[in-house]
Amino acid sequence: MAISEKDKTILLSKVNAFLSDYHARVMIEDAPEKLISFYENNAALIKGELVIVRTKADEGHAAHMRNTCDKCLFLFGEQYWAQSYFTGVCAGIRLPQALVNRVRKSNIKTEAVKRVLDLMDSCESGPGRYEEFTNQVAADFGISVRQLDKDLEAFM
Repeated sequence: MAISEKDKTILLSKVNAFLSDYHARVMIEDAPEKLISFYENNAALIKGELVIVRTKADEGHAAHMRNTCDKCLFLFGEQYWAQSYFTGVCAGIRLPQALVNRVRKSNIKTEAVKRVLDLMDSCESGPGRYEEFTNQVAADFGISVRQLDKDLEAFM
């Protein structure tokens, strides 16, 4: 299931309405990986810089952007608890839960999914190494193996 044009418009307009107003830093907390991928794929349509924080390893870049960038959209992944260092200076954006659920069910090919599929295609024994590749990529992207398996279902 693809994201409808109406949903795309809502996802972008919610963010851009805040960034066009007086808010310099806005955030979405507990963002599912597919929502993060949507915004990654549409970064050129966002009226500010896109900053993705999936794990603690991403904090350094996020802190730098917080201190140097005029307009930022911070996306905090489901596996990351947003620190007050960020939440204290960002306006929170609440997306309708029904919309988030539709995004979760969509067949957006996340960066993690692309990576697993590329690894499987890169060698003859790729399909037999599915579990190895999903464990590796899940660790690299800071997402659960269960979520990655779920995201891959549409492409297997």
